[in-house]
Formats: sequence, C-alpha cells, structure tokens
Amino acid sequence: MDLASSLPFSLLLLLLPLSPCLGATPQSIHVKMLAVVHGLLGKDVQLPCHLVPKGVEVQVSQVTWLRQNQTSGTMSIAVYHPTHGVGFPSTGPGVERLAFVSQSQDPGSEFHNATLLIRDLRGEDEANYTCEFATFPGGNGKGTTLLRVLAEPKSHAESYEVASGPDPVTMASCVSSGGRPPARISWSSLLAGQSHETRTAEPGSDTFTVTSHLTQVPMARANGEKAICKVEHETLREPALLSVTLAVRYCPEVSISSHDDDWYVGRTEASLNCDAQSNPEPTSYNWSTISGSLPSTAVSQGAMLIFHPVDWSVNTTFICQVTNALGTGWANRTIHVKETSSAKESSAASLSTGQVVAIVVGVISVLSILGVFLWKRKSLCPGHQDRSATQVRRGCLFSFGAGSGLRDSVEALAAALGPVQGR
Repeated sequence: MDLASSLPFSLLLLLLPLSPCLGATPQSIHVKMLAVVHGLLGKDVQLPCHLVPKGVEVQVSQVTWLRQNQTSGTMSIAVYHPTHGVGFPSTGPGVERLAFVSQSQDPGSEFHNATLLIRDLRGEDEANYTCEFATFPGGNGKGTTLLRVLAEPKSHAESYEVASGPDPVTMASCVSSGGRPPARISWSSLLAGQSHETRTAEPGSDTFTVTSHLTQVPMARANGEKAICKVEHETLREPALLSVTLAVRYCPEVSISSHDDDWYVGRTEASLNCDAQSNPEPTSYNWSTISGSLPSTAVSQGAMLIFHPVDWSVNTTFICQVTNALGTGWANRTIHVKETSSAKESSAASLSTGQVVAIVVGVISVLSILGVFLWKRKSLCPGHQDRSATQVRRGCLFSFGAGSGLRDSVEALAAALGPVQGR
C-alpha cells in the first residue's frame, strides 16, 4: 500500500523534521542535480536527483520534492518514505502528472535515485525544484534545478504591395507564434528602414506571438528588393531566415537610348529605344516630336522608333510617353543629323594628317642632306683661307702660325711627303 492511501499527506510531511539526526556526523552526503533542465510544452520531462554518499553508508529516511515560483511560493509536490512509499499532495500538479522514475519505490527498498517525472508540461510548471534527502547518519542534503518550459515557434513573413510616396509605410511583416519564451525578430535589408514589434500572450496556451513590421519610405528602387526576417529562439539550433520581396507600385520612369550617336543623311539602320521601368507594367508607348508629328521616315513600333532612312527632317527632339495603370512618364532626346558619317570624316582627317607628316619629314631630310654637304665642302675647300695656309697635293693644310713658324711647318711637311712633282 502506498503512502497516499495509508496516511494523510500532512501527517507524512511531519516525518521530515523527525529524521534521526542526533549524534550524526558532519554532512557526509551529496545530492547531485542539474542546474537547468529544459522541457518542451506538452511533452514529458525528467528532473534528475541522485544521492551520492561520501564514503559512508547511509539509510534514507525520507525524500521530499519542493517547488518554488513567484506566484505560489514554496510547496511540497512529492514525498517518498521507505515505509509508507510515495505520495503527492492535491495542491501540486497532481498524481496524474507526477511520478518517481526509480523502480525501487517499494517500502523497505534502498532509494538513492529520486528523479522526478513530470508529464504533459505546462507553462505553470516552470519553476525552481528542490530535491531533499533526509538520511541517517549522514544528515540532510539537497539540490535545486531550474525547469525551463519551452515551445518552438512557428514563423512566417509576407510583404505588401504599396504605392510610392514620401511617407514611411509598412512594407513587410514577420510573425512568430506559439513560442515560449517569446521569439526575437530582426530585419536586414539593403534599404534604410525601421522595425516596430508587438508581443502578445496567447490565452490558455502559455505561449506568445511576436509580430515585427518593417517600415520604409516606398521608393521605386525598393521594388523587387529582398528583405530578410531573422527569427531567433532557444529551441532553434540556428536562426530561421525568412526572405520576402518588396513590392512598390509607381509610374513609369522613362529614358531614350540608341545604338550610337552617328546620325547622318542616308543612314538606313537607325532607331531609338524607349526604356521604361514601372510597376505595374506599361500599357502603351506614344512617340512624338517637339513640333508634334513624327517625320515621314520614322515608324513607331511600340517601344522602338525606326528610321527609313535618316534625312534632315530627323534633326529634331523626339518625345516618348509611357503609360501604366498609375499614370504617365516621359523622356526626350535631341538628334543632330550630319551630312556624312563620323567614320568618313575620321578617315579624311587621318589622310590629311598623313600628308602633312610626309611633307615635314621630306623637308627635314632635304635640309639635313644639304647641311652635311655644305659642312664637308667648307672643311675640304674653304672659300677664304688664311695667308699662312699651304696647299699640299689636293688637300688643304691649315697652319695657324706666322713668320719662321710657318716656314718650319711647311718644310717639315715637305720632308715627310717627299718631293712634289709639278704637272
């Protein structure tokens, strides 16, 4: 027969202070418990509690489990007695949800494993739990475990299609529901923005819902951009990353482009392109000129304006208007028509330059040859000679001396060359 049926629970609790401690030695037991235990909402969890004698053989007199929380204070929720067995008070979670895990619960059995099982976890079960052993002759020993009750949240994110404008609006939302404790939500985006968060408790479920709104100024360039909602929670091994695509409705933004700027009379392959960005998509394109009507050689084909061929009437400003469901955008482009193509002008310019270079090189060459010729002639046969110059054979000998020095030089040179034969 267990304790719950043999003795009133209040009488059983009186047995705890009557544990035989007289003459006991200093505490020679240790109660081993975990500091924190995590359990999932609605699941079962075990709170380990083991008696570890310190080299002394002891006899368990009683084991008591206590729960402490901020709302109900401290209360006894489970008791084991070696003679009367186990018992659970009606003020606690109840016998239907509590049990001792150890198989040695029969009266008279040795009881060193007091691990407690709590079934069907609820939010109210989150508290500090104390497991206390009363032994002889080792005295009393206890330990405390914090039980955390967790629930994994379900998260999703969505974006909203908004109209462009100057004021910030909510462009996306991220919701994490059914979490315990509340999830943590943050946003990452290439565009500047702010987040606003709300947190509510879900009635009757001991869980929370967190909603985060991403607020930005809805500009055209935000359309199609990505935003990431990051959800963090104790039950997740890594953060959940939820991607959304931002959507902004705006009027067409228009520009006009062409293959090149070489517009000349007679060109047969020439066109203008009307480039438009908008949301929703454009519904119509309209081409005109600053004077109103298009030239007779221009043909409009939607976003393209084709010329067959280019003539002087194309020398004007063209306007492209693009319309979507929100409104109309436009752009203009002025065309300057030339008589000949840029390629021909460049070729002619290159030919003239080559001719000039050839003439300059030729003049420099002639002057160089003439200069060398005159220098050689002056050196070999100068037009005016000093009186002291003496002609030897066909060359010219220059002597810059005078008087007897000149005669000595001539005589020495004549001796070296030998007698000169007259003609």
